[in-house]
Amino acid sequence: REREFVKLALITTLRTYEIIFFELMPNILPYIIVSFSYAMMGAIMAETGLRFLGLGPPDIPTLGYLINVGLDEYFNPRLKKVTGM
Repeated sequence: REREFVKLALITTLRTYEIIFFELMPNILPYIIVSFSYAMMGAIMAETGLRFLGLGPPDIPTLGYLINVGLDEYFNPRLKKVTGM
């Protein structure tokens, strides 16, 4: 309400929804996109961490599960010999 472009929009008798969608949303949208991407990154990292620790359904392949299985195979010396032959 205190910004100059909102005051000018009120003077030009724009409706409330027009002020929101045409004046405010273009200015707020980049912040919403960045906030959403950080939230998605946090959710993916939380899921990966929990699955890496073995907390979660065992039948669904996810990134954490694949990392956990890969580490098991990496540190198992018998599997290295079989795959190297």
